[in-house]
Amino acid sequence: KKRIFALPIGIDPVFLSHREEPRTRDILFVGGWTRLKGRVHLVEIIKKLSVYNITASIIGTGIYEKRVLADFPEAIRGRIRVVKYLPRDLLKREYISHKIFLFPSLFEGYGNVVLEAMASGMVVVISKDLGVSEIIEDGYNGFLIEKRDVEGFAKKVKDILNNETIRNKIGENAQKTIRHMTWDAAAEIFIK
Repeated sequence: KKRIFALPIGIDPVFLSHREEPRTRDILFVGGWTRLKGRVHLVEIIKKLSVYNITASIIGTGIYEKRVLADFPEAIRGRIRVVKYLPRDLLKREYISHKIFLFPSLFEGYGNVVLEAMASGMVVVISKDLGVSEIIEDGYNGFLIEKRDVEGFAKKVKDILNNETIRNKIGENAQKTIRHMTWDAAAEIFIK
């Protein structure tokens, strides 16, 4: 045990900046459009929430918009933005313009996108038992939902969207949690 050292993960401090504009978009998902990232469940969650006229952005799919939108009913496609790839500086703008980071992934090594969303003050609603789940205190700095629980995800997102006070508090707590997790801090620990 004395010869094993776990180096903590870090994030780019650019994501720690404060937002200056109101969050005008509802849901953000960042990740490849695959089954392991929870694509099937994400579609079902958004379909359930569509009665509330939510907007959703799906970023970093790795495939074309037309292919992603084909998974959704035609009636709600107009409220869904799809971006195949986005450079980091533009990704930061996405984090600070959305209210909720939705991540119903089935498997994830760690998931830097969750940390980036938290650093940006977003409320994260993610699957339990992902690598990054270990830093989420359910109801304090984010929310953990059982994998594949479409109803649970949809209900939690609806509740959060309807409560700006909770969104602000959870977002602040998320930012506090992540503030010390930069790559510089990880490098300093490694050097010591």
